Amino acid sequence: MALRRAWLLPLLLAATAALPLLVAAKRPTLRFSNDGTFKIIQLTDLHYGSLSFRDKRTTEVQTKVLEAEKEGMGLVVFSGDMVTGFMEYVDAALDKMVGSGGNQSGWFEQQWKKVVAPVHNLSLPYCITLGNHDAQADLDGRYRFPLAPQIVQLDIDTGKHLTLTQQGPANITGASNYWLDVLASNSSAVAARIWVLDSGMKGCDGDNESWGCVAADTAQWVAETAATLPPVDTHIAYLHIPPIQVLEVWNNESTRGFKDEPSGCSQVDSGAFAALRDAGVQAIFFGHDHDNCFYGELDGVRVGYGRKTGVGNYGPPRDVARGARVVLLREGESAADAETWIRNEAGKREDDQPSDAENKVMFEQGECGTPNSWGEKLVALMG
Repeated sequence: MALRRAWLLPLLLAATAALPLLVAAKRPTLRFSNDGTFKIIQLTDLHYGSLSFRDKRTTEVQTKVLEAEKEGMGLVVFSGDMVTGFMEYVDAALDKMVGSGGNQSGWFEQQWKKVVAPVHNLSLPYCITLGNHDAQADLDGRYRFPLAPQIVQLDIDTGKHLTLTQQGPANITGASNYWLDVLASNSSAVAARIWVLDSGMKGCDGDNESWGCVAADTAQWVAETAATLPPVDTHIAYLHIPPIQVLEVWNNESTRGFKDEPSGCSQVDSGAFAALRDAGVQAIFFGHDHDNCFYGELDGVRVGYGRKTGVGNYGPPRDVARGARVVLLREGESAADAETWIRNEAGKREDDQPSDAENKVMFEQGECGTPNSWGEKLVALMG
């Protein structure tokens, strides 16, 4: 018996030593603060993989914004186009021109480390949804196509104890479709829900000329899933490509913020807006259009853009600072009424000003830009 105990002792000691590692790997629990608030910061269109000095500046912007908002932070949402994926092939071509072989092994993983370094350095919980540029790269055989789910898995594998990213259901369109629950400040009850949805790349429900969308089967999944979940008072969603309803919001509703380019919204109404609205979602935020940063309300749902965060690629307008949208949810209150502001690259708070209703340049009826109509931005896209 003594021999058996002696044999077990090293195993028990090893198991005990491993406990901190198991605890460290546990994902964070989202919860309203004691003051009844939950702060979300949306980083959008970072476009890492551009010229190295631009990537460095993007990290500086990210860090400045996150440090300024770190107190009371609940969640950081990366809402797509974290990496300009096609720049992998541009870099490879340039390498061949200078005689270095064009080997880009590990290129995407290198960019991903840059993307998440600031949130890891500041120990902030975060999640991602994919944009139209992220999955244009190749993960060099370590992860196999289709690429989008493998980017999600890359973040899950490397996000340690901070990422809340999840693989979406394999039987619907898109890889990054999931929801996160936020607990009440003083109980284990679910008090808020955050939907994170994949709007794809190009093409929407059979229209191959359109930008992507939260597809019809995904919208149906949202509706069916929401019906099985306990109701909550506070409900918000994040995606990358704007739904077509953004046109109506700007043209017909009172808005705050600015529009400086046509919307690259989905030309097809996939039913996603209606599904989210009927599921109780009160606010939907997105990115994609770097020169737009406005929000308004439609059918009781706040609909709006984040602020372009990254230095790579085009935008925002010359007189506008890069930054991030902050949303301060309040326990028991609608997300449509949540306080929201921009934290800019200088670390200063910007409050969205009422749009100039008399001088608004309206979207034309059904005016959603298409991937093929963006040739004039090719130069900007190359860096």
